[in-house]
Amino acid sequence: MSSFTILPDASLRKPATLLHFFFFILSVYIHAVLVILLPKTRKLQQLLLPITLSLAWTCVVHRGYRICAKDRMGYLNTFWMILLTIQTLRAIEWTLQRDPYRRLDPPVDGAPSIERLTFRTVLLHALDLSFNLRGIGWSWTRNPFPALQELRPIPVQLFLIIIQLLVFDTLHAFVQWSHPSLNRPEGDTLFDPSLAPFPRILWACVATFCAGMLIFLALDTGHGICAVIARIFLRHPAWHWPPLFSAPWAATSLADFWGRWHQLFRRQFSFFGRLLGSAFRSRRAGALLGAFVLSGLLHDLGTWGLRAEGGAEPLSVSAFFVAMGAGIMLEQFWKPRGVLGWIWTYAWTIGWATRWMDAWARRGVFASMFAQEWLRPGKMIVECVTHATTTKGSA
Repeated sequence: MSSFTILPDASLRKPATLLHFFFFILSVYIHAVLVILLPKTRKLQQLLLPITLSLAWTCVVHRGYRICAKDRMGYLNTFWMILLTIQTLRAIEWTLQRDPYRRLDPPVDGAPSIERLTFRTVLLHALDLSFNLRGIGWSWTRNPFPALQELRPIPVQLFLIIIQLLVFDTLHAFVQWSHPSLNRPEGDTLFDPSLAPFPRILWACVATFCAGMLIFLALDTGHGICAVIARIFLRHPAWHWPPLFSAPWAATSLADFWGRWHQLFRRQFSFFGRLLGSAFRSRRAGALLGAFVLSGLLHDLGTWGLRAEGGAEPLSVSAFFVAMGAGIMLEQFWKPRGVLGWIWTYAWTIGWATRWMDAWARRGVFASMFAQEWLRPGKMIVECVTHATTTKGSA
């Protein structure tokens, strides 16, 4: 699969330092302070934005977290790039705002209350805004206070984290055991040329499904760990940390699926998606496709940064997200539901995702090291099961 990129050669990047990250985050934090103090600070926002964009370009394009070509932790580059790019988009959005953002307290007698601004509250609210991607408790989101019945007690959250870590490692070890060539830092294709066409495609779909589950588990587990830390040590109320996903496996349409998927970047995708899709006659369709195009570009940037070589692959990665938007538009002509809707949803999603996951597999994603070997109980389970199966078969 050929690669394409308008970005510089990824191998020319230098290692990032904490100083680079500090100045960039400090710039975003100042933007957060200024958007809370609007409208008097609009000019300062505009003056600060070029500095933020310059810092972002340096951190995202010219620096990387891990640069070594044989590194098994290149996924940290992808995380680094996506996080910094999203923060940059937030800074741009805040610069374009006319009305100030306000931190809300839970509703009393049906209406949320707004805390009076002081020097201390502005600094604390800006810190919260800088990392509050979902807008929980903020005036800029549609649902600042999630339903309380969906919240998980801390013991339940801790138990769920342990189970999720075990399932994550087991799935990861299963893919590595099934195709050892994927467990190499240089990577390999999901479309095994040694297999006949049907088994080859079937295996690519199975591996893609496993990759999707790994992404889901990584995000949900990370969110759970942050929630437990914040609720225990920072004394956050439970409603600050609602579940990140809403059972995406139960979706019976593409629109339903993406509504159940995590909404961490929804604000940026919807805001800038409307700008990208403004040329469409139908504003709704344009905003929808614009949001998915932006998501595709973001993940392609992560693909570019994944390894020191390889570049981006818009025909594999961005194409997946464009196909998701097109599929949702197709659903306007028929209403998928029930078992047929579930089949349609996952056939379309996994079918297109195989190209995306193949691009990542060829960059060594399945060979990633998330823990030392002695801390991998899932791998031990896979090895025990395969050993028992082999022993029974030979007997």
